[in-house]
Amino acid sequence: MNLYVYCRNNPVSYVDPSGNICEKRANEIINKLNSGGELSNSEKKKLAAYLRNKERRTNGGLTDAQSLILAQVDRKRNKNSSSNTAAEIEARRILGPFYDEILKRHQQNPEYYAHPNEFRIVEVKEYDRIRAEYRTMTNQGELEPGHHRLGVADGGQNVQDNIIYTGEKFLDRSMLPQSALDYYDSTYARKGKPHPKRIAIYEQNGIVRFGKNPLHTEATNFQNDLHTWQREQGLRGK
Repeated sequence: MNLYVYCRNNPVSYVDPSGNICEKRANEIINKLNSGGELSNSEKKKLAAYLRNKERRTNGGLTDAQSLILAQVDRKRNKNSSSNTAAEIEARRILGPFYDEILKRHQQNPEYYAHPNEFRIVEVKEYDRIRAEYRTMTNQGELEPGHHRLGVADGGQNVQDNIIYTGEKFLDRSMLPQSALDYYDSTYARKGKPHPKRIAIYEQNGIVRFGKNPLHTEATNFQNDLHTWQREQGLRGK
């Protein structure tokens, strides 16, 4: 009997911890899966056996990416899996390295950050439609303006439960005393607009301040970073 058949007769170059496929073949199947390819039942079975064996040998030492792949291809583990598991698998696929950070931010500040399993990719036409709907609803007083905790580009809808009051407003210069204008122009105005006609203010805990709500700004910048990564990965249209 050839003891090295699973190692392609090359035990020096190839490792075969499961007795099903060698490490190189396992990586080929993983690359196929990551590139959007459809795996055969045989490939799923062999890859699952390979990763399970590796998990046992390393005392659970799979990488996060390997653990996610194992959850996708392992029928034994998926037999009684919940819809939440399926949602997490899809969310991790479209959020990549941002998933854990979004979960952390959601746990710390759920008003400004939705749970990562709620995220999805919204196409441009749907995004434009929902944004136009938002402008109409806020202009007509049907909806209080604010921050979409689940952004429109990520599947968020124009319902009040999804929109957080940020306390932000824009005031015309004529509404403020000269002393306030002098302070604003010297502290907040940009070189390109030393005397802006509209001035941003926000109210927080009963105190009115110049500028935009920093929590809103941070959440928006984070959403933009996510969308940039998704475009780079080909997950979102440009």
